Amino acid sequence: MIVLVLFTLLMYVVLYKKDPKLLQSEAYRIEDKKLDLIAQQGTDSQSVTITELIKNVEIKGELEDE
Repeated sequence: MIVLVLFTLLMYVVLYKKDPKLLQSEAYRIEDKKLDLIAQQGTDSQSVTITELIKNVEIKGELEDE
């Protein structure tokens, strides 16, 4: 049991140092990407709803090619 707990903690630390984004939840990453897209829009005359932004964001957090 102790080995299992130590292994889990060790892997957490390794992932944290290698790529902290791997430890973030998918919901957090999608929300963060939506906020980035809204910030990029700035004060454009077009108003984009959150629903439209969600449709344009893949699970990976990258924009789809149109």
